[in-house]
Amino acid sequence: MTRKFSEEQIVGILEAIEAGESIDKVCFDYGLSRHLLRERVVGELSPEERLRVLEEDNRRLKELLGQLSLEGLLDAPSRRW
Repeated sequence: MTRKFSEEQIVGILEAIEAGESIDKVCFDYGLSRHLLRERVVGELSPEERLRVLEEDNRRLKELLGQLSLEGLLDAPSRRW
């Protein structure tokens, strides 16, 4: 099911991001996944705002990678069956 956003909603999303709101908060407020936000809305952002969104995604992914390596899940030997 594809959810369509009105022009007013897209403008609201863009204004919230440009105002510096957290990407996670914007996604929660509008019922978007990060993937949909990036796919449908980020293309309409200025290059500076697009860079900020991508940097925030990169930071989040680095935190997840760090948690996995601390838990030892990343360094566990792989089993070959």
